Amino acid sequence: MTIPKIILWLILTAALYCGLYGVLFPLKKKNKVWINIVITAAEVILAVACAYIAIAADQLLPRYIECALAMLYTVFFAEAATELILMIVRLFKKDAVKNRISFITGAAVTVGFLMYMVINSQVITPDYHTFTSPKLKHNHKIVYVSDLHYGNTQTAEAVKKAFDDIKNENPELLLLGGDITDEYTSKEDMKYIYKQIGSLGIPVYFAYGNHDRQNHSADTGGRTYSDNELEEALKENGINALCDDYKVLDDLVIFGREDYDSVKRVSVDKLKKFPDGKYVINLDHSPYLNDDIKKTEADLQLSGHVHAAQLFPLRLLYTLAVDNICGKYRSGNTDIYVSPGISGWAFPLRSESHCRYEVINLKSE
Repeated sequence: MTIPKIILWLILTAALYCGLYGVLFPLKKKNKVWINIVITAAEVILAVACAYIAIAADQLLPRYIECALAMLYTVFFAEAATELILMIVRLFKKDAVKNRISFITGAAVTVGFLMYMVINSQVITPDYHTFTSPKLKHNHKIVYVSDLHYGNTQTAEAVKKAFDDIKNENPELLLLGGDITDEYTSKEDMKYIYKQIGSLGIPVYFAYGNHDRQNHSADTGGRTYSDNELEEALKENGINALCDDYKVLDDLVIFGREDYDSVKRVSVDKLKKFPDGKYVINLDHSPYLNDDIKKTEADLQLSGHVHAAQLFPLRLLYTLAVDNICGKYRSGNTDIYVSPGISGWAFPLRSESHCRYEVINLKSE
């Protein structure tokens, strides 16, 4: 994503807001409380519907439709917030809200909400976690990154700064949890980001997500790189891909699962047995497979995939439907951390959580 494209988002969203206001103006000027309540409720429902379709139907819709839905989400949600603000103002001073004030307030809320989401999608911050175990002979500092989707939503400058910050954390390992690239990543961008990661001077271990191999490229106009080109980029930059395999590092085992979406994924009962007495970290892009989590019996599972639902209030709705959306959980004997991801998906907007990389501190009990 580039700055000109982000500016284009601002212009198109502003135009959409003006169009929506024009459609609703004949109803708004009646200044009836019940009409305003119905409009606000409808806008909230439409905002949630646009957000859900844009996020959940990403494999079914062309990207321009997803982007249009994200813009509609912005204007519906901002307009609903504006109506609530103006209804409160009218409680204290009934005639205080003129049509011009209503339009200016709505425009300001729309631009403010949009700018917050754009900035929130570009600012990447660390989140710190500590896990303890008697299996650990030493303390370890590890950084976990998932869901970068490079070239998709963030500027190259924002990503470079994040990896500079990661290097300054001085971790002993960098773990990549999948979806570092996706169907919209060019071959040049794919090669660039792995070269940048490989140049950090940190040992890197990688597990595939459901987009790295461009599994859904039939919906996006075809592949931009092959599996072999991806594997070569990983190897050339010293990035260790773990596909249902593990690496023993002193008191640690770094285990990488094939993505749940892959036919190559091995069933748990056919996996190699872990060495006894080691602290096992399982990199599994999906956090949903609870039976696998329990059977794998890792000490810590690091996942991503969900982006904390990306658009408010989907995180709440997802949490009501399923667990393991974002944050710390436990399944059997396994601690689970589901990252909100270092980036977003499909469009440069984020109103749920922040873009994060995880700094994992492992300590001996």
